[in-house]
Amino acid sequence: MRTACFVLVVCLVVGCEGKPAGKGGGKPTGKKPPVVKIDKDKTPKATPDRFKNANELGAYLNDRGVKVTVEPGMLFDRPERPCSAFVGTSNVAVVLVYLCKSEAEAEEFVGTTGDKGFRYARFVMVNHGAEKVESGRLFDAMKIALK
Repeated sequence: MRTACFVLVVCLVVGCEGKPAGKGGGKPTGKKPPVVKIDKDKTPKATPDRFKNANELGAYLNDRGVKVTVEPGMLFDRPERPCSAFVGTSNVAVVLVYLCKSEAEAEEFVGTTGDKGFRYARFVMVNHGAEKVESGRLFDAMKIALK
């Protein structure tokens, strides 16, 4: 048990060295990323057929308190599934949103994303900045708002 604790402490200490402050290592900056609060009672619950495009989904999330800006995700577009980038208020958080042709296609695609993605109807959300705390919070807030 002592060996496991020692290894854990060494990994934590050694693993953080060499990275600039605020990038997963170094000295803490003292700034905490903003916490996203969701007002579930503000808008009606989403239904799978409610959104026809990423802009409508983004507007719904904004109404629910998950503030995003919908931008084109041209670098990640595929002919069979257009992509949009949902950017959080910090401009650091990015979640890619793909619109698939069918729910079955979306289910198949989300299976390739591992724990970095989730599906809602024909949309697949992918945590593009998985190593960034802000992207993780935006991703989690979107998941909660779409339940």
